[in-house]
Amino acid sequence: MKAIEMSQDSLASAFPTEEVSITQPTRLRVLAVLSALMGFASISTDLYLPAMPTMANDMHADSGSMELTVSGFLIGFSLGQLL
Repeated sequence: MKAIEMSQDSLASAFPTEEVSITQPTRLRVLAVLSALMGFASISTDLYLPAMPTMANDMHADSGSMELTVSGFLIGFSLGQLL
């Protein structure tokens, strides 16, 4: 088996090492968006949990089924953050 040898020039052209500069307003915008996304989970559960008994009555569902919707939301939200 032959070993693959690459010169420094060909390696540099294959993997450019150009630095990307991110400006301060861009960093602040990214921080604001990420902070808002993190707040959605707590705001959503704080608004959803007090309404669960009323929703269960309106949908003629038992409390276990309503609790599954909260679990589904939390699983979906955590998977969304991973992506």
